[in-house]
Amino acid sequence: MKTCTKCIIPETAETNKFNSNGSCSVCSQIDYKKEKIDWTERKKDLDKLINKYKGQGEYDCIIPFSGGKDSAFALYYLVKN
Repeated sequence: MKTCTKCIIPETAETNKFNSNGSCSVCSQIDYKKEKIDWTERKKDLDKLINKYKGQGEYDCIIPFSGGKDSAFALYYLVKN
């Protein structure tokens, strides 16, 4: 059975693909986020967007909230800023 060269996830994992180096799509996505995205600049963009709309109406925004860690952090960040 083929496994990822980085995290050893098996090829039987649903929707998982492997690149030519044997790295799975999850590991490739993590590498992309670490190497290709300027998170400092992205934070500045988010803060500009928040400031543009904050206090402009009865509601500042509607936040989709699933209860998972990503939506919980988004809610926390928007409430605190």
